Amino acid sequence: MKGASLIAPLGVRIPDELKEKIQVQAKENGRSMNAEIVFLLEEALADDDDDLDSKLIEAYEEKIKAMEEVIKIQKQAFDLATDQISLLKHYIKKTTGADM
Repeated sequence: MKGASLIAPLGVRIPDELKEKIQVQAKENGRSMNAEIVFLLEEALADDDDDLDSKLIEAYEEKIKAMEEVIKIQKQAFDLATDQISLLKHYIKKTTGADM
């Protein structure tokens, strides 16, 4: 890790079983135990951001779907009103002979 000498050490108590798991994983990944712990912490914190982003995107997508449904209903209402206006104009023209 570049600049490791500039980072203050942090004493952490880790249960033996967890320490052994980290040692095994670090060896499998070709990292020091310290580098493995830093990697795992960064990954865990990044996942929280990703989960939040995913939840926000999902909420926005749901909002967009709801708004699209409202627009669809409003378009249907507009089309119906347009048809009714056309029918009324036709009726007025037919009964009075006046163009609208």
